[in-house]
Amino acid sequence: MSQAAIAPLPAASTSGSQLALKLTNFEQAHLTTHSGSSRPSYVQSGMIWLDTTSNPWKLKFFNGTQDVELVAISTTTHRKRAPIVEATIASATTTDVLGSTSDYITVSGTATITSLGTEPMQIKYVRASGAFTLQHNATTLILPTGANITAAANDSFIVVSDSSGNARVLAYQRNSGSSLVAPAAEFASGGVVTILFFQSAAPTGWTQNVTHNDKDIRIVNTAGGGSGGSLNYSTVFGYTVTGGTAITQANLPNVNFTGSTSSDGSHSHDNNSDANNGSISVANGGNDAADDGGTNQTSTDGAHTHTVTVASGGSGTAHTHTMDTRVRYIDVIACSKN
Repeated sequence: MSQAAIAPLPAASTSGSQLALKLTNFEQAHLTTHSGSSRPSYVQSGMIWLDTTSNPWKLKFFNGTQDVELVAISTTTHRKRAPIVEATIASATTTDVLGSTSDYITVSGTATITSLGTEPMQIKYVRASGAFTLQHNATTLILPTGANITAAANDSFIVVSDSSGNARVLAYQRNSGSSLVAPAAEFASGGVVTILFFQSAAPTGWTQNVTHNDKDIRIVNTAGGGSGGSLNYSTVFGYTVTGGTAITQANLPNVNFTGSTSSDGSHSHDNNSDANNGSISVANGGNDAADDGGTNQTSTDGAHTHTVTVASGGSGTAHTHTMDTRVRYIDVIACSKN
């Protein structure tokens, strides 16, 4: 690594050994890209030289007035770096981001910016450290929203310029992660929505609707928003048996029971008497007889029937039937958009 020039090289006073030494030194300078800790004293406009003052080394181009850094290379990691460290520019009406020698710029302050400079064919990576405002201009400062943007700390954006130096912000990223243009509301604020949440509490931006509780959901093909019924969901689907009901006479089928004894003809009964035992008065045509071993008859009676009672056998005891409507369920909450 060295810096050396051939000139001056006076032909009359330069010996062969001197020429050889100059050529050797110039060869080393050329092979090491004229490296050193400062610009070579023999620098010419258009010359490239390597600044080895500190790590990373910087490859520079002299444009006749100043050195322009092309690339920086770390001697530790052996990787390319941005040639110039991030520059900081205070916000102003004209904030010359495009004219900065660095590709990475921090803009500070709160002033409104109407221009980012006019240097053509540039790409700059910008980070905000203050709450300045970028003022949209459809020609010279074109913003992605077509409207002004108020920056916040650590917002970032990329700006490019065309051949006329007009600036266009290609991308803008808020540090908060929110978009530049708020999306259209998916749901009207305050309206009860049909989205249900399977969680214990309303998510951020929503409020739980506590008007309805322990109810089922019914889908209709008419106007919605109605309600009805009188029993809680958990009550109806908590039954495991039917209700007990005692059967009464009115609930029995209309069945007639008819019963009677047989109907026989007239008849009489004989009565044997012993004369030795005394006289027996038998109502038999008004005759009294005292016969020894005679037979008498009782009076006859007409045909007749007897009432028969048939027991129903019922006890009137209530009874139940097994049932189970305990359907599986999950608890959801209905919420309205804040």
